[in-house]
Amino acid sequence: MRPWMKTALTIMLLGTILFPRNVASQNASPVTNAPPAYPDSEAGLKLLLENIFEAVPANDEGKMSLYFSNLEFPNRDAWFAKTFGLEEGARLEAKYVEMLPHENEGIKKMFDYALKEQRTIVSVRATHRAEEIQGL
Repeated sequence: MRPWMKTALTIMLLGTILFPRNVASQNASPVTNAPPAYPDSEAGLKLLLENIFEAVPANDEGKMSLYFSNLEFPNRDAWFAKTFGLEEGARLEAKYVEMLPHENEGIKKMFDYALKEQRTIVSVRATHRAEEIQGL
């Protein structure tokens, strides 16, 4: 996953802290498949978000769980350490891990809100920090 995607997802996941975690599970379907793979690109992130916007109103818990799992940080310990430093990175990663079991509920609430407010047009644009571009 590219750094810009990680940053965008960090903002999205940290934003779930603001929402209560009391969404009831309805029509839960078993999750037996591996998470779908999305290209590591703007188009891949856009497709993932569009798929989530389709699964949420259908209340398809199985699909939502698979899609939401694509939002988790791969190699999160290294990413947090690199982005926030060793000490702060470890603290934030521990908080992230603590929150993971409840994240699907918070993410679903954000998408429910966007659907309610008819804010469902997905537009993705990559931004890069200067130090990330220099390594290309």
